[in-house]
Amino acid sequence: MRLLLLLLLVSLLLVATNGQQVRIPSALLAAALNHASHGMGPEGKELVTKLTDGNLYTLYRVAKSMYDRPRPLDQMTGEQNIGDERSTAVRILHILADAQDDGGSGWEYVPASIALGLAYSEHDKPRAIRYFQSAGNKGPHQMSLYNAGRLLVEMEDFASALGHMRKAAVGFPDPKVAAGTEQTTATAKQGYEILSLQLAGKNDLSVQQMADIFPYADLDGFPKTGTDALVRWAVGMNLLEKYNKGDGEGGSVETLIEAKNNLVKLLTKYEDEMSALQANLLKRVMERIDMIVRKSSMGGDEL
Repeated sequence: MRLLLLLLLVSLLLVATNGQQVRIPSALLAAALNHASHGMGPEGKELVTKLTDGNLYTLYRVAKSMYDRPRPLDQMTGEQNIGDERSTAVRILHILADAQDDGGSGWEYVPASIALGLAYSEHDKPRAIRYFQSAGNKGPHQMSLYNAGRLLVEMEDFASALGHMRKAAVGFPDPKVAAGTEQTTATAKQGYEILSLQLAGKNDLSVQQMADIFPYADLDGFPKTGTDALVRWAVGMNLLEKYNKGDGEGGSVETLIEAKNNLVKLLTKYEDEMSALQANLLKRVMERIDMIVRKSSMGGDEL
């Protein structure tokens, strides 16, 4: 009876952090309080107090416990409730994670996004990627960036995959950001290097895919902003795009040749500064251009 009265008293509770208020529906809050009281051992009483005080991180902890360790029997009704507790936990985690997407900045939201990424990673990869990206970018959270990259490989979005792995592998130089560990950095670098080798040997990449991969294909960030190398790369890519659109003179073989000339200069001048994968991609793009130029007289002109 005392617990029921407590649930009624807090049924309209607004949980706030960093000035932002997050409304938790009364039924979900009641389920969280019930689980904290009966399913989390000796600390249950303290957790109930923190929940009623509006502590968001405690709400996350309870929801995570509901998902990971659902109680087989409801203490009040005696009914099976594993599925109910897990579905309720997911709903709570969604509220917290989606509050982050709506502009929330508290660390409490990040673990909720991580938990959802893990929960969806087997059966709903696009949704898992979304939550790993959210945690990775807004935390920032290093392992979430890496996990997003791994799943993006499975989705065959190789440029985004390499970009996320690169960001995780580079790490976060600001010591104030508790975003990862040396072990995570090493894992991310290894994953990045393995994917780079795989992409170097993947012969069915389109020119567009190779162009998208190129900017993420060097851990040191070649070509850097404001450099001649970046200008040459951008000019070459703009010419290829112009050719693909086929507008007027832009669709001519001369446009392709001009694009290749820019890429040849880029490779000749900066090959020592770029990664092996970037050099590989450039050479393959140029080979594809040569092939199209040779076939142009026969009407074959697709990159």
